[in-house]
Amino acid sequence: MVVNEIWTPGAGAFAIETSGHALGLIGQITRRGDASKPLTKDQFPSGLLDVVHAASLCNIAVIEHAEDGEVKARGDPTEVCLSQLRL
Repeated sequence: MVVNEIWTPGAGAFAIETSGHALGLIGQITRRGDASKPLTKDQFPSGLLDVVHAASLCNIAVIEHAEDGEVKARGDPTEVCLSQLRL
């Protein structure tokens, strides 16, 4: 399970592309309908940052990154994908 899109009041909708598997790093975030211009973190509207921050605080999932590169997750699948989004 992965987050594919986020909608925020005032800031609109954003598409999220992931690379690799569900626990892989996020590839890019774009405004929905404009995949040609990926956003950098300093371009994220405050509404988007607020949603990501709230989602990360409202769950108890744990994502662990081992030294050998292995990624393990514990918790509800929905909470895991919301926790991965904050990374």
